[in-house]
Amino acid sequence: MTEENKGKLTLSAKSTLTLKLNKAPVSDGRKVVQVEVRKKRVVDANKTSTPKVEIDDATAQKLKLIAEAKEHDARRKAEEEERNALRRQKEEELAAQKAEEEKKQ
Repeated sequence: MTEENKGKLTLSAKSTLTLKLNKAPVSDGRKVVQVEVRKKRVVDANKTSTPKVEIDDATAQKLKLIAEAKEHDARRKAEEEERNALRRQKEEELAAQKAEEEKKQ
């Protein structure tokens, strides 16, 4: 804003930014102004840290069992995928052998 066009900027509670000029506009044309308003945020390192939660023995044991169960399930799935891959490979080898035998005949 220049010195001669100095006006008053107001921000309403509805997040509407308004510019009020001292004198009436010279032309009837409208001007479009894009304004970005950002809310100032203050971050305090002391407030952002989460409080430590104490876990009793029973809860710790349950969490340990859950973790072990997840590990066991992951190993079981990996072994199953490995068995399926070996089975598919054997099936492909058998199909290739049958195709070779048919070519020989």
